[in-house]
Amino acid sequence: MAKQITELTDVLKKEGLTDTYSQYYREVEYNGRWRLFDVLEDMLLAYSLISGDKEFVIIINPDCSKEIENRITIDRNLSPVGSKFKDIAGKAKMYSVEEIDGRNFVTVKVKPNTFSILKAV
Repeated sequence: MAKQITELTDVLKKEGLTDTYSQYYREVEYNGRWRLFDVLEDMLLAYSLISGDKEFVIIINPDCSKEIENRITIDRNLSPVGSKFKDIAGKAKMYSVEEIDGRNFVTVKVKPNTFSILKAV
């Protein structure tokens, strides 16, 4: 699993992500509520980089000691229920898009002080 922030940018450059993209912070489910990142809770920080019809979801676990699992909102127009995301930042793992109450999401578990980069496939 990648650990340095420079590794994050290296992976995105390797994927051909240019400066022409939109960035959106993503809501994370914590204790049954969808919220943006809160440093006082066991939450992952997540945001999407969207270029054309491609979405990359960057998920960071800022906790130095705990593995954290959360549901992460994704763009429902680009990634319908049943589509897949692949973690391209380390061990290749696939995540399925699910839906609850009209919100599309993936459930992600990230090790302490690391990150994942999900790419729609």
